[in-house]
Amino acid sequence: MTKFVSSLFLLSSLLFLPSAYGEKFSVLVFNVENLFDIDGIAMFDDYQMEPGDPNKTPYSPTLLRKKLDFIVTTLLAVDEGKGPDIVLFQEFERDRTPRSSIRDPLEFLEKWKRDTLDSMLANPNDWVTGLPTHAFLLKALADSGLVYPYMALAEEDRLNEESKAHINAVFSRFPVVDIGTFPTQDAREVVVVELDVEGRSFTVINNHWKSGASRPDTEPSRVMNARTVRKVLDQILEEDPRADVMVGGDLNSYYNQSLLFPGMRETGINTILRSQGDELAVARGERDMYNLWFELPISQRFSEVWRDMKGTLMHIIIAPGLYDDRGIRYIDNSFERILIPEINLDEWGRPIRFRFEGGGMGGSDHLPILARFETVNGDGSKIMELSDPGREEEQPDRILMVDYNIEAGGPMPKPFDSLLGLNSEQLDQLVGEFFEVKGEWTSWNPPTVSSGDLQWEFYSPSDTVWSRMGDVSLGDPVHFYAEFGKWSGEYQWIVRDPSWLMVGRRGLEPRTN
Repeated sequence: MTKFVSSLFLLSSLLFLPSAYGEKFSVLVFNVENLFDIDGIAMFDDYQMEPGDPNKTPYSPTLLRKKLDFIVTTLLAVDEGKGPDIVLFQEFERDRTPRSSIRDPLEFLEKWKRDTLDSMLANPNDWVTGLPTHAFLLKALADSGLVYPYMALAEEDRLNEESKAHINAVFSRFPVVDIGTFPTQDAREVVVVELDVEGRSFTVINNHWKSGASRPDTEPSRVMNARTVRKVLDQILEEDPRADVMVGGDLNSYYNQSLLFPGMRETGINTILRSQGDELAVARGERDMYNLWFELPISQRFSEVWRDMKGTLMHIIIAPGLYDDRGIRYIDNSFERILIPEINLDEWGRPIRFRFEGGGMGGSDHLPILARFETVNGDGSKIMELSDPGREEEQPDRILMVDYNIEAGGPMPKPFDSLLGLNSEQLDQLVGEFFEVKGEWTSWNPPTVSSGDLQWEFYSPSDTVWSRMGDVSLGDPVHFYAEFGKWSGEYQWIVRDPSWLMVGRRGLEPRTN
């Protein structure tokens, strides 16, 4: 790895730090889902900021501000407003106009200390417009009392047409000693950061692997991503088998990938990285990587929902050195998801992803995960005692699904007639809400329900729902619960479970003539 910061920068930054943060500290892993800047130059059309073009979504400083508010709110939910001490971020936009780049967070914050982020975004000059996403986030956090004096990013001087849209980044309250950037196949560069935590070395490896967890054709890319990380790990552990190191980020893999997809000859996360669930074996140094998802009950093991399937794409995976009494130690059973109802979690327990409708709503399609650590002063000879250690056999052999059965509970439905008379902006604010719908089946191509002045398509991802609706005739009255949705600019009713169909579970009201 190459030196990232000078000793002068470390000294000047330390002068701004509180005297100590205590012996315990937290690490958050957070995919923020497309945090883009406002220079208008982007690989994704949605963020190119060309409101005159009807084919492009008019991204704006206002939408950036809402996105930043979501991230700040999430970090403030950690440790009663203190926020995490280290954050591994994924999906910062790679700055494609680096005319206003920053390297020293404190110098940047000092320059803008008399301005708020809102004033910077109200009438941004060319310098502000050219700022990268991490600068806006540093300022938003600082305005809320969360200052991160140290930052490590993937090197951006390799920008070319093949560069990925995103980079990984690390914000830290502890000094950065070294940083390494490692290109990897079909994915964002792996960022390896050595931190000085109260005089102790702690290495974090930040990842965002190739997408498509369930697809066999993309697993070879994730195998290569894992090989990149494995090579770094092997180098670190060869020098010190009890080094304090963790792997984190969006690995686009289930923690039990090999078990769920036996047709994949090898998987990046399990076969190559050797992530697994035998915690005692890792603590003893008999195996080398423990996945913290095994700390939670099986029902809580998910950070994403895609097509109603629960996924564990976000990961914190730790090495044996974090179980001894030297340097840094994991705090047993401290792993958790950051859950904030109505902010990042809807009534069904799904992440609330960001969307442009309604003036900007939601935040990320991933739940952030967190683990806690502490500094210790032993010689490494003593292994920590574990309470209810994770076990390899405690994992399902099937993908978990969201339970939408309202007979076992669920959100209270709103009456559909509360939507009558609303304009599109008002309707957009209600996308994702749960309604009780009564109406008339008016078309099969496409399936359409009329309710008063509302005439919207009916959609279900469930084959059972469609089979039970198969004998509905045009003009029949229908009665069901539905999620209010929007697809390709059109509103729709989404029925996700057969229990949402009313009256004999057929979705029909009895005819009166």
